[in-house]
Amino acid sequence: MSRTSPVVLRAPNLGSPARALPPTRQPVRVAVVQEGWHGDAAVQEEAIAAGVRLAAGEGARLICTQELTLSPYFAITSDDGAEAEAIPDGRSSRFAIALATETGAYVLASLFEVSTEGGLGYDTAIVASPEGKVVVRTRKVHIPGGSGYHEDHYFQPGRAPDGSDILELEQGRFGFPTCYDQWFPELARLYSLQGAEVIVYPSAIGSEPEHPDFDTEAQWESVIVANGIMNGTFMIAVNRIGTEGPVTFYGSSFI
Repeated sequence: MSRTSPVVLRAPNLGSPARALPPTRQPVRVAVVQEGWHGDAAVQEEAIAAGVRLAAGEGARLICTQELTLSPYFAITSDDGAEAEAIPDGRSSRFAIALATETGAYVLASLFEVSTEGGLGYDTAIVASPEGKVVVRTRKVHIPGGSGYHEDHYFQPGRAPDGSDILELEQGRFGFPTCYDQWFPELARLYSLQGAEVIVYPSAIGSEPEHPDFDTEAQWESVIVANGIMNGTFMIAVNRIGTEGPVTFYGSSFI
C-alpha cells in the first residue's frame, strides 16, 4: 500500500496583509468644537468663534461644530417656532464663511435650512471654505421623533448621498451625515463607497426624558466606531453638551 506525500504550495513572500504602506499624503489636523447653548445668540457666536480660532491656531485644516451650531436645540418641543435659514445668506452660513475666510480653515456648521418648496425644512450641515464659499451641503436623512427629540415636526428627510456630498482635500475626503444617521449603517457604507475616508457626524444626542435610566452614550460611541471599522473610515462625532429643557446632552465628542 503506497502512501501519498502531502503537496505543499508556497505563496510568494508578500508579508503581512496588515502591513503599513508608506504614506502618500501629508497628515491632516482636524478639530471639533464642543459647546452647549449659552442662552443668547451673540454669546453663542462668540463661544463657537473662540473655539474655531483656537483650533485654527493649532493648525486644524477642518474644524467641526455641533448640530444646530448657533441655535438652542429647539426640537425638545414640537412647536418652538424656530425660524429656518437660507443658504448661503442666512446667519449660520455667514458665520461659517466669515470664520473660514478669517482663519484659512474649512469650517463645518449645522443649521435649520428653509425649504424653497415650502413645508418642513432640513437639518443641514454645510462646510465653508477659506475662499468664502459653501462647498458642501448635506441634509440629514433619518429624522427622529419622540419625547425631547421632536425633529419630525421641523425637518423632512434629505436625499441619500450621491458623491457630490464629499469634501475633497489634498489630505483626504470627508463626508458629513448628521446625528441620528449614525444608527443606520447603510448610510456610512454609501459614503465609503463614494470615496469618503473620514465621516463626520455633527450631533445633538443625550438623555431620554421618558426613560431617564436609559443611557445610550456607550451604544452611541460604539455604533460610530463599528461603522468606521466596517467601512475602513476614520470617524468624528461632535456633540452638544449641557442641559436644555428635559434633555441633558452627553458631550463626549471624539475623533
